[in-house]
Amino acid sequence: MQLSGAAKKVFSGSALRVCNLLAAVVVSFLLIPFVVHSLGDRLYGFWSLAATFVGYYGLLDLGLSAAVSQYVCVAIGQNDDVECRKIFNTAFRIQSTLGAVVLLGTIVLAAASPWLGHDPAEASLFWKVILVLGVNMALVFPMKVYTGVLDATLRFDIQTMLDFLGLMLRTILTVVAIRAGW
Repeated sequence: MQLSGAAKKVFSGSALRVCNLLAAVVVSFLLIPFVVHSLGDRLYGFWSLAATFVGYYGLLDLGLSAAVSQYVCVAIGQNDDVECRKIFNTAFRIQSTLGAVVLLGTIVLAAASPWLGHDPAEASLFWKVILVLGVNMALVFPMKVYTGVLDATLRFDIQTMLDFLGLMLRTILTVVAIRAGW
């Protein structure tokens, strides 16, 4: 059975996503014990708590990434490059604004960190962790538009490779930062 070009893209993208998921599982399986052992239970708890707070920022997307993918698909199907650019630019502005809101929320949450802990040293650590995770999330929002375009053009392979590179970069930076005592 001969596969069409689109079917090949979907199949290879799906296989790569499974590989990326397996890589994420292996990295988590190896990295979490290292982080807990290096930081200790209490500091790892701060990291987890900050990640939970910052993780709620993802709700601000409100399905915009999926909408970008859908509308870009329609514009591509109609060979309307002007409409593709309009959709991309509008979505990029909206997602950048949401990123700015996330950044502002991060600053407010970081400023409130002294009230979230009893020890000033822990509060200092907590606001730093919140700041790092929040800035990362703020930068992710505008990048979601590119993800929507890659979905619309069936470039799951590129998207998955970028996700894999991000996973490796985050893992390496986490290990380096912890080993350096940061």
